[in-house]
Amino acid sequence: FAGIPAIVGPFQTVDFRASLSQAVFNLSALRNYLAAKHEFEAAKLSVDDARDMVVLAVGNAYLTVVADAARVESVRAQVDTAKVSLDQASAQHAAGTAPKLDELRARVDYQTQQQALIQAQNDFEKDKIALARAIGLPLDQQFTLSDAVPYAELTKIDQQAAIQQALDARADLKTLREQVRAAQAVKGAARAERYPSASISGDYGDIGITPGHSHGTGEVAGQVSAPIFEEPKLRGDLKVADAQLQQRLAQLSDGEAQVRADVINSLLDLEASAKLVEASRSNVELTAEALKEAQDRYAAGVSDNLAVSQAQTSVAQANDQYVSGLYEHNLAKLSLARALGRARASYKTYLGEK
Repeated sequence: FAGIPAIVGPFQTVDFRASLSQAVFNLSALRNYLAAKHEFEAAKLSVDDARDMVVLAVGNAYLTVVADAARVESVRAQVDTAKVSLDQASAQHAAGTAPKLDELRARVDYQTQQQALIQAQNDFEKDKIALARAIGLPLDQQFTLSDAVPYAELTKIDQQAAIQQALDARADLKTLREQVRAAQAVKGAARAERYPSASISGDYGDIGITPGHSHGTGEVAGQVSAPIFEEPKLRGDLKVADAQLQQRLAQLSDGEAQVRADVINSLLDLEASAKLVEASRSNVELTAEALKEAQDRYAAGVSDNLAVSQAQTSVAQANDQYVSGLYEHNLAKLSLARALGRARASYKTYLGEK
């Protein structure tokens, strides 16, 4: 148009503004927030459960090394006994009062015990390495166990009371319960997606040609939103959330059953291992007496050393069963502490205040 410039301006405008928006009502977001809180609590409880498992793993490794040390000492004593029998058979054969067979039999027994000692010492060193790894020591670190964890019988434990205590105290069950609550909140959030949500927003600022020639302006607005054409999506979200909830409930039910089984199995192992310790202890005494009797008869020339060889084998088996019984009994006590959810707090009490 004639008289109108092709370019208008330039114009300068300065605008400094701050904005704020806030949800006033959003039930779905609130329930998602509650679900996140429960998941966070479940994660913390999972750490507690992992620490209980660390106590059980380290305790098992420690008890294994203790049993290995006892087994090494037992086999070393059997080597010494076999050496005495070998010297006795050699002397009697040299004197012509015993056949060569007695000396050969005694030598076989002696070498067999030497082989058992080598194997026991090797197992002891390997299990010490496993213990060092479990507690985080350098593998070349030399250490000696300070506590031998002697036999100490637990007082009678009521099974139903123990099960109830485990159901209340186990961190893994608490984790599952928190996960169920989180899944319930997620399902509630999926259901609440149908509800309207309200929000408010506003801004205030200063606008003008220059900061010196400006004035304040502001705006406040409210908004209500509601889903209208999203019913298939909402139904799908609800079904997914319900499936997750049912899965969590099934895991909780299985976890409670597992806790009951853990307690009952630990109590059964504890009772059986205590009986095994008592029986094997008596067997050690009887086989030692039988060995002494056989050695005396052989020294008196009443019989050959076959009875001595058999008695030495019985002594070795009885000592090995006794060591195994002690290990199983202490492990059963530690497993019971884990089953009750008290591994970190009470493992010393269950293992005999060591």
